[in-house]
Amino acid sequence: MPILEDVLKVAGATDQRETSVDIIQQWKSEGLNSVSDFSLKLKELLQQLETRNADAAFALANEICHWMSTELPIEESIREIELWIESAFREKLINEVQITLIAGRIAWSTRGRRQEPSVCDFNNPKERFRAYILLNRARFLFSYEQITRIINVLGDSWEGSNLIRSMRLFVELNTSENPDQYENKFEQLWREVESDPLRSYCVDVIIHAVWLSYKMKNQGPLLVKYAKIALDRKDVSTGVGYFRLATGHREIGDFDQAIADLDSALNSLSGSNEFVRTFSEQIIREREFVLRTRQSELIKDESTKKFEERSQKASEDIHLKLHVLKDEIAEKESESHSRLMQTVTFFVTAISFALGSISTVKKDMSTESRIVLMLTLGGGLLSFAVVISSISRIDTRGIQKQSNAVRNVAILLVFIQVVGAVAILLIDKYIS
Repeated sequence: MPILEDVLKVAGATDQRETSVDIIQQWKSEGLNSVSDFSLKLKELLQQLETRNADAAFALANEICHWMSTELPIEESIREIELWIESAFREKLINEVQITLIAGRIAWSTRGRRQEPSVCDFNNPKERFRAYILLNRARFLFSYEQITRIINVLGDSWEGSNLIRSMRLFVELNTSENPDQYENKFEQLWREVESDPLRSYCVDVIIHAVWLSYKMKNQGPLLVKYAKIALDRKDVSTGVGYFRLATGHREIGDFDQAIADLDSALNSLSGSNEFVRTFSEQIIREREFVLRTRQSELIKDESTKKFEERSQKASEDIHLKLHVLKDEIAEKESESHSRLMQTVTFFVTAISFALGSISTVKKDMSTESRIVLMLTLGGGLLSFAVVISSISRIDTRGIQKQSNAVRNVAILLVFIQVVGAVAILLIDKYIS
């Protein structure tokens, strides 16, 4: 079947990737099973890349390259793909974005294969294509040393490539003990890739770098901010974008939104079966981790709340006890002061009454006059004692004790007066 018919099938399909896979399976059933067989198909597609069906032709070529790298001898397959890339790029049948797309898919499918980099010229499309594969393999395996070695063998030929700068930032953010120092560099690079044709690939690497950089203090806010931008502009695949966004929401403590993001990521995954399976497992593990973290935080918050309530109650009890103790001390001081004043009052009253009573023994006074004088003196002293006792107990708490004190003074004075009056009568009678 001519290649044009296959391209037209892809062009009219709703899912071009699935249709391309079906065509490749058909070729296999027809006996096409070698690297050379599929290399020939790629060469036939070069002519179709010049027609109005160029997008469909590239979709089929992309799937052929991916299938060759996974189902056929890999080194031989990649060499043939490199030659095809070089030819198509020099004839301006494909662009840098398409080269990066093919390299990314091959890198993911062959990420377990380690290959030492060799000196290459980044300006050569064939060698640049191989560098993209090696860099993405190392990124998918978080091999920061390997990324550094690959960039080093490129020499100065990569200068001006924002994608390589993004790879360098990927290493810096995840190998530094203080990744926060690169936050300004991150934001500057983000602005500079705005107009880059490879913006979506640069953004994917940059957000991946922040997602891994758990030591960054602002990891959560940065992920939330820039993952949302990337999703809105479709710079990253929806599934991957929501997965990164979920981590940002988890880091800032918005666990419910993180779970919603992960559900969106799981429902929107697309790509090869192997990619969907692998990424689905990561999403499910992350969702379980978020659920456990949310539960742990709820328990911690409840424990903290109970501790604060107990602490507050204990503090209130201590303040209450101190207040009661303070009142008791004040009352004791007041009682001591009152007793002192009462004692002094008793002595002053008794002495004054005794001194005043001396005048009652004058011979020129009648018995009635002496008694009246003694009663008058006693009444005045009693009033004096009442006033002094009242002043010494001005608070309401001492009213009862004040009354008792006045009563005691009154009883004492009355007793003295009665004894004095009886003594005056007996003395007067004796003298008579």
